[in-house]
Amino acid sequence: MNTVAGDLHIHSRYSDGTDASGEIAVLAAAAGLAAVSLTDHDTVGGFTDFQRGCLDHGIIPVPGVEISTSQNDASIHILGYGIKQTRELGSLLLLSAARRTENTKLVLDALNRMNILDYKWADVERHARGKGWISSSFIYECMLSDGIFADWSEWPDFYLEYFSRQSPAFMSIGGIYPADAIKAIRGSGGIPVLAHPGLMGSDAMIDRMVEEGLLGIEVFYPAHTEIDAQRYLRYVLDHGLIATGGSDYHGKASIYKNKIGDSGLDGFMLEKFLEAIS
Repeated sequence: MNTVAGDLHIHSRYSDGTDASGEIAVLAAAAGLAAVSLTDHDTVGGFTDFQRGCLDHGIIPVPGVEISTSQNDASIHILGYGIKQTRELGSLLLLSAARRTENTKLVLDALNRMNILDYKWADVERHARGKGWISSSFIYECMLSDGIFADWSEWPDFYLEYFSRQSPAFMSIGGIYPADAIKAIRGSGGIPVLAHPGLMGSDAMIDRMVEEGLLGIEVFYPAHTEIDAQRYLRYVLDHGLIATGGSDYHGKASIYKNKIGDSGLDGFMLEKFLEAIS
Protein backbone atom coordinates (compact mmCIF):
# COMPACT_ATOMS: atom_id res chain seq x y z
CA MET A 1 0.00 0.00 0.00
CA ASN A 2 1.33 3.43 -0.96
CA THR A 3 1.88 5.57 2.15
CA VAL A 4 2.81 8.68 0.14
CA ALA A 5 0.12 11.37 0.47
CA GLY A 6 1.96 14.25 -1.19
CA ASP A 7 4.37 14.34 -4.14
CA LEU A 8 6.03 17.75 -4.15
CA HIS A 9 8.46 17.45 -7.05
CA ILE A 10 6.89 17.02 -10.51
CA HIS A 11 7.70 18.38 -13.99
CA SER A 12 5.56 18.92 -17.07
CA ARG A 13 6.14 19.83 -20.72
CA TYR A 14 6.45 23.44 -19.64
CA SER A 15 10.01 22.54 -18.63
CA ASP A 16 11.65 19.17 -19.26
CA GLY A 17 8.82 16.70 -18.63
CA THR A 18 6.72 15.02 -21.32
CA ASP A 19 3.20 15.31 -19.84
CA ALA A 20 0.89 18.29 -20.17
CA SER A 21 0.53 20.12 -16.87
CA GLY A 22 -3.19 19.37 -16.76
CA GLU A 23 -2.50 15.62 -17.00
CA ILE A 24 -0.53 15.63 -13.74
CA ALA A 25 -3.72 15.75 -11.68
CA VAL A 26 -5.11 12.65 -13.41
CA LEU A 27 -1.97 10.70 -12.54
CA ALA A 28 -1.96 12.06 -8.99
CA ALA A 29 -5.60 11.02 -8.49
CA ALA A 30 -4.81 7.53 -9.78
CA ALA A 31 -2.00 7.34 -7.23
CA GLY A 32 -4.38 8.35 -4.43
CA LEU A 33 -2.50 11.52 -3.53
CA ALA A 34 -3.96 14.33 -1.44
CA ALA A 35 -1.59 17.08 -2.64
CA VAL A 36 0.93 17.61 -5.42
CA SER A 37 3.23 20.39 -6.55
CA LEU A 38 4.19 21.24 -10.12
CA THR A 39 7.83 22.33 -9.82
CA ASP A 40 8.81 23.01 -13.40
CA HIS A 41 12.30 24.38 -13.95
CA ASP A 42 12.40 28.14 -14.18
CA THR A 43 8.75 28.66 -15.12
CA VAL A 44 5.28 28.75 -13.57
CA GLY A 45 3.57 28.79 -16.96
CA GLY A 46 1.87 25.44 -16.44
CA PHE A 47 0.30 26.22 -13.10
CA THR A 48 -3.14 27.38 -14.29
CA ASP A 49 -3.98 24.13 -16.11
CA PHE A 50 -2.37 22.13 -13.33
CA GLN A 51 -4.42 23.90 -10.66
CA ARG A 52 -7.65 23.44 -12.61
CA GLY A 53 -7.00 19.72 -13.00
CA CYS A 54 -6.17 19.27 -9.32
CA LEU A 55 -9.31 21.05 -8.15
CA ASP A 56 -11.41 18.93 -10.52
CA HIS A 57 -9.99 15.80 -8.83
CA GLY A 58 -10.16 17.03 -5.25
CA ILE A 59 -6.36 17.33 -4.94
CA ILE A 60 -4.56 20.23 -3.26
CA PRO A 61 -2.39 22.06 -5.84
CA VAL A 62 0.78 23.56 -4.35
CA PRO A 63 2.36 26.40 -6.37
CA GLY A 64 5.98 25.50 -7.02
CA VAL A 65 9.10 26.03 -9.11
CA GLU A 66 12.66 24.67 -9.30
CA ILE A 67 15.54 27.07 -9.91
CA SER A 68 18.96 25.96 -11.16
CA THR A 69 21.89 27.51 -9.28
CA SER A 70 25.52 26.63 -8.71
CA GLN A 71 28.29 27.31 -6.22
CA ASN A 72 31.86 26.03 -6.05
CA ASP A 73 31.19 24.14 -9.31
CA ALA A 74 28.39 22.19 -7.63
CA SER A 75 24.94 22.07 -9.24
CA ILE A 76 22.38 23.15 -6.63
CA HIS A 77 18.65 23.24 -7.28
CA ILE A 78 16.34 25.30 -5.10
CA LEU A 79 12.64 24.47 -4.95
CA GLY A 80 10.16 27.22 -4.14
CA TYR A 81 6.74 26.43 -2.65
CA GLY A 82 3.75 28.68 -2.06
CA ILE A 83 5.26 31.29 -4.37
CA LYS A 84 3.49 34.28 -5.82
CA GLN A 85 4.42 36.18 -8.97
CA THR A 86 6.79 39.07 -8.30
CA ARG A 87 9.06 41.05 -10.60
CA GLU A 88 12.19 39.79 -8.83
CA LEU A 89 11.20 36.12 -9.08
CA GLY A 90 10.01 36.49 -12.67
CA SER A 91 13.29 38.12 -13.72
CA LEU A 92 15.32 35.38 -12.03
CA LEU A 93 13.30 32.64 -13.74
CA LEU A 94 13.85 34.25 -17.15
CA LEU A 95 17.58 34.56 -16.46
CA SER A 96 17.84 30.96 -15.25
CA ALA A 97 15.94 29.67 -18.30
CA ALA A 98 18.27 31.60 -20.62
CA ARG A 99 21.35 30.27 -18.86
CA ARG A 100 20.06 26.69 -19.01
CA THR A 101 19.43 27.04 -22.75
CA GLU A 102 22.89 28.52 -23.33
CA ASN A 103 24.49 25.75 -21.27
CA THR A 104 22.66 23.10 -23.28
CA LYS A 105 23.90 24.70 -26.52
CA LEU A 106 27.49 24.90 -25.28
CA VAL A 107 27.51 21.24 -24.25
CA LEU A 108 25.95 20.13 -27.56
CA ASP A 109 28.46 22.23 -29.54
CA ALA A 110 31.32 20.67 -27.56
CA LEU A 111 30.01 17.15 -28.17
CA ASN A 112 29.93 17.91 -31.90
CA ARG A 113 33.50 19.30 -31.87
CA MET A 114 34.66 16.14 -30.08
CA ASN A 115 32.92 14.02 -32.74
CA ILE A 116 30.92 12.34 -29.97
CA LEU A 117 27.54 13.45 -31.31
CA ASP A 118 26.51 14.48 -34.80
CA TYR A 119 23.46 16.61 -34.13
CA LYS A 120 23.73 20.37 -34.48
CA TRP A 121 22.04 23.22 -32.62
CA ALA A 122 20.39 24.20 -35.90
CA ASP A 123 18.68 20.78 -35.89
CA VAL A 124 17.33 21.54 -32.41
CA GLU A 125 16.08 24.97 -33.47
CA ARG A 126 14.00 23.39 -36.24
CA HIS A 127 11.86 21.79 -33.53
CA ALA A 128 11.95 24.53 -30.87
CA ARG A 129 9.12 26.75 -32.20
CA GLY A 130 9.46 29.38 -29.49
CA LYS A 131 10.02 26.95 -26.62
CA GLY A 132 10.84 28.86 -23.44
CA TRP A 133 14.08 27.04 -22.75
CA ILE A 134 15.91 24.02 -24.09
CA SER A 135 17.25 21.13 -22.04
CA SER A 136 19.04 17.89 -22.82
CA SER A 137 15.73 15.98 -22.77
CA PHE A 138 14.40 18.28 -25.49
CA ILE A 139 17.46 17.50 -27.62
CA TYR A 140 16.68 13.81 -27.17
CA GLU A 141 13.06 14.49 -28.13
CA CYS A 142 14.24 16.27 -31.29
CA MET A 143 16.47 13.32 -32.19
CA LEU A 144 13.51 11.05 -31.52
CA SER A 145 11.40 13.07 -33.95
CA ASP A 146 14.18 12.82 -36.54
CA GLY A 147 14.26 9.03 -36.25
CA ILE A 148 17.66 8.80 -34.56
CA PHE A 149 16.09 7.09 -31.55
CA ALA A 150 13.04 4.83 -31.61
CA ASP A 151 11.57 5.59 -28.18
CA TRP A 152 12.39 6.94 -24.72
CA SER A 153 14.06 3.74 -23.50
CA GLU A 154 17.55 5.04 -24.30
CA TRP A 155 17.02 8.46 -22.66
CA PRO A 156 18.64 7.71 -19.26
CA ASP A 157 21.81 6.39 -20.91
CA PHE A 158 21.82 9.33 -23.35
CA TYR A 159 21.63 11.81 -20.49
CA LEU A 160 24.29 10.10 -18.38
CA GLU A 161 26.73 9.74 -21.27
CA TYR A 162 26.36 13.14 -22.90
CA PHE A 163 24.93 15.70 -20.47
CA SER A 164 25.52 14.52 -16.89
CA ARG A 165 28.59 15.38 -14.83
CA GLN A 166 30.34 12.28 -16.20
CA SER A 167 30.15 13.62 -19.79
CA PRO A 168 33.46 14.82 -21.27
CA ALA A 169 31.60 17.95 -22.42
CA PHE A 170 29.92 18.73 -19.08
CA MET A 171 29.75 22.39 -18.05
CA SER A 172 28.06 23.65 -14.91
CA ILE A 173 25.48 26.42 -15.23
CA GLY A 174 27.07 29.49 -13.67
CA GLY A 175 25.96 32.96 -12.71
CA ILE A 176 23.05 32.21 -10.38
CA TYR A 177 23.81 31.36 -6.77
CA PRO A 178 21.63 29.60 -4.18
CA ALA A 179 21.34 32.86 -2.26
CA ASP A 180 19.80 34.53 -5.33
CA ALA A 181 17.07 31.88 -5.59
CA ILE A 182 16.45 31.83 -1.84
CA LYS A 183 16.05 35.61 -1.74
CA ALA A 184 13.69 35.72 -4.74
CA ILE A 185 11.53 32.86 -3.42
CA ARG A 186 11.24 34.36 0.06
CA GLY A 187 10.54 37.77 -1.49
CA SER A 188 7.55 36.21 -3.27
CA GLY A 189 6.18 34.87 0.02
CA GLY A 190 7.40 31.35 -0.73
CA ILE A 191 9.38 28.66 1.05
CA PRO A 192 12.86 27.90 -0.42
CA VAL A 193 13.85 24.22 -0.17
CA LEU A 194 17.09 22.50 -1.15
CA ALA A 195 16.28 19.87 -3.80
CA HIS A 196 17.87 16.39 -3.76
CA PRO A 197 20.86 17.29 -1.56
CA GLY A 198 22.23 13.76 -1.96
CA LEU A 199 23.13 14.62 -5.57
CA MET A 200 25.39 17.53 -4.58
CA GLY A 201 28.22 15.21 -3.59
CA SER A 202 28.74 16.96 -0.25
CA ASP A 203 26.61 18.39 2.56
CA ALA A 204 29.23 21.01 3.36
CA MET A 205 27.29 23.92 1.81
CA ILE A 206 23.97 23.29 3.53
CA ASP A 207 24.83 25.28 6.65
CA ARG A 208 25.67 28.31 4.54
CA MET A 209 22.38 28.07 2.64
CA VAL A 210 20.46 27.90 5.92
CA GLU A 211 22.26 31.08 7.01
CA GLU A 212 21.17 32.65 3.70
CA GLY A 213 17.52 31.86 4.44
CA LEU A 214 16.91 28.30 3.27
CA LEU A 215 13.80 26.98 5.04
CA GLY A 216 13.59 23.34 4.02
CA ILE A 217 15.28 20.24 2.62
CA GLU A 218 13.96 17.60 0.22
CA VAL A 219 14.42 14.57 2.45
CA PHE A 220 12.61 11.90 0.44
CA TYR A 221 13.86 11.48 -3.12
CA PRO A 222 14.31 8.50 -5.48
CA ALA A 223 18.12 8.71 -5.48
CA HIS A 224 18.37 9.05 -1.68
CA THR A 225 19.16 5.91 0.26
CA GLU A 226 17.43 5.25 3.57
CA ILE A 227 20.61 6.44 5.27
CA ASP A 228 20.50 9.68 3.26
CA ALA A 229 16.86 10.27 4.17
CA GLN A 230 17.51 9.70 7.86
CA ARG A 231 20.52 12.04 7.80
CA TYR A 232 18.58 14.86 6.15
CA LEU A 233 15.55 14.29 8.36
CA ARG A 234 17.79 14.61 11.42
CA TYR A 235 19.25 17.83 10.01
CA VAL A 236 15.75 19.22 9.42
CA LEU A 237 14.68 18.41 12.96
CA ASP A 238 17.88 19.79 14.51
CA HIS A 239 17.63 23.09 12.61
CA GLY A 240 13.87 23.67 12.70
CA LEU A 241 13.47 23.32 8.93
CA ILE A 242 10.69 21.91 6.75
CA ALA A 243 10.95 18.39 5.30
CA THR A 244 9.70 17.80 1.78
CA GLY A 245 9.82 14.94 -0.71
CA GLY A 246 8.87 14.05 -4.23
CA SER A 247 9.35 11.76 -7.19
CA ASP A 248 11.03 14.22 -9.60
CA TYR A 249 8.63 12.79 -12.18
CA HIS A 250 9.33 13.83 -15.79
CA GLY A 251 6.94 11.51 -17.63
CA LYS A 252 8.76 9.48 -20.28
CA ALA A 253 11.88 11.52 -19.54
CA SER A 254 12.08 10.39 -15.90
CA ILE A 255 15.65 9.29 -15.20
CA TYR A 256 14.58 7.02 -12.34
CA LYS A 257 11.71 5.40 -14.29
CA ASN A 258 9.42 6.23 -11.39
CA LYS A 259 5.81 7.32 -11.26
CA ILE A 260 4.01 10.12 -9.49
CA GLY A 261 3.62 9.17 -5.85
CA ASP A 262 6.57 6.79 -5.76
CA SER A 263 8.35 9.20 -3.42
CA GLY A 264 7.07 11.99 -1.21
CA LEU A 265 5.55 12.79 2.18
CA ASP A 266 3.23 10.65 4.28
CA GLY A 267 0.00 12.12 5.61
CA PHE A 268 1.46 13.43 8.87
CA MET A 269 4.43 15.17 7.24
CA LEU A 270 2.26 16.52 4.43
CA GLU A 271 -0.03 18.15 6.98
CA LYS A 272 2.96 19.83 8.62
CA PHE A 273 4.21 21.02 5.23
CA LEU A 274 0.83 22.47 4.25
CA GLU A 275 0.63 24.30 7.58
CA ALA A 276 4.08 25.80 6.94
CA ILE A 277 3.20 27.23 3.52
CA SER A 278 -0.28 28.47 4.44
